[in-house]
Amino acid sequence: MYFILKIVQNIIFIYFALSTLHVLILSVAGRYFQRFPVAVPGSEPVRIAILIPCYKEDFIIINSIKSYALQDYPKEKFKIFLVADSLLPTTLTELRTFDINIIEVDFDVSTVTKSIKLGISSIDQKEFPITLICDADNVLAPDFLIKMNDVFNAGYRAVQGCRFTKNMNTPMAILDSVSEMINNHLYRKGTFSIGLSSALIGSGMAFTTSLLQDCMKDNNAFNGWDRELQLLLSEREITIAYLENAICYDEKVSTQAAFKNQRTRWLASQFTILTEHFSEAFMHLGKKGGLNYFQFAILFNLFLTRLLNIGILAVLTLIDLCIFFIFRPVILLPPYYWLILFMLYGISLILAIPRIFLNSKLLWALLKLPGTFLEMFSLLFKTKKARTKFYHTEHTINEVETSLHEPNK
Repeated sequence: MYFILKIVQNIIFIYFALSTLHVLILSVAGRYFQRFPVAVPGSEPVRIAILIPCYKEDFIIINSIKSYALQDYPKEKFKIFLVADSLLPTTLTELRTFDINIIEVDFDVSTVTKSIKLGISSIDQKEFPITLICDADNVLAPDFLIKMNDVFNAGYRAVQGCRFTKNMNTPMAILDSVSEMINNHLYRKGTFSIGLSSALIGSGMAFTTSLLQDCMKDNNAFNGWDRELQLLLSEREITIAYLENAICYDEKVSTQAAFKNQRTRWLASQFTILTEHFSEAFMHLGKKGGLNYFQFAILFNLFLTRLLNIGILAVLTLIDLCIFFIFRPVILLPPYYWLILFMLYGISLILAIPRIFLNSKLLWALLKLPGTFLEMFSLLFKTKKARTKFYHTEHTINEVETSLHEPNK
């Protein structure tokens, strides 16, 4: 029994040590070894298709469409392709007053993958060499298309913009906003800074149209279509660049129910990608693009989410402290082993948070962390149903409410 407990303890420690090391490397790289994509400022504008999958977003879609008129890009050089799924007749009538392409769909079971596949097949790659994918709630900074055009003219074929918070109206929205910025720092800026691909995030991302059409033919993901797309791009030896100064505002979840709904979908797609591509990821090592495939299939899915990781580390540290100093069992690792991991993980997250988020509002929102941690922990046992169910996150914010004007500081 002693031998078995020792092995289990060491396995758990090694798992969390590797998770901490992974996050620490990406956090330090994103902070101190930043790498930026090459751009060709002032280059000739290329025609861009803006593809928007829209499912039951009657409340926000009209204002979102209006916001694209504020782009500094020549109006004749971009076109919106809206995949309208389950919109009300009144919404469709108003949408037809805009100069956009509306693709009405009626799926037995709706998924974003189906909408993207149908939408991209409607775009002429010769007329629109670049396709930008946005969510129905997204609002782009006025210079977004200009910045994307400049990097594509430098030769990139897949570029992820910086998705930034659209709202800070509740403690949950603040926590979700900070989580998004940490993701940007670690899995986009951090990975791109060490020479790997940026992770995709589902919107605010652009591709050469021919490449996207080719990849989406093989993409049949029920949830997590963007995670599957990362793997398909890696197989084609495509590096995804991260364009931090191209800002795409995105609504953050404002309630516990919306948070639970969204994270259930994310955890399900994480588990699906890991189990379906685990062995294949090792087979790709040694090939060009193999490291990107490995990080997207294994590293981004094997480890727990950051909140679960640091929460469980805190619990393990406290348990070990209590048991070790009261009973002094010989099978336990010294408590400072766990404490070091907890501190390193915490430092990694602090390095990844932009300074403008370190304020009293964040401290107020942190009071919800214990309950959010318990909610996330419970979701680990509820992902089976989410692998075959479409979870839609409802959006209600029409305007960019945030007062944060320096998103990259």
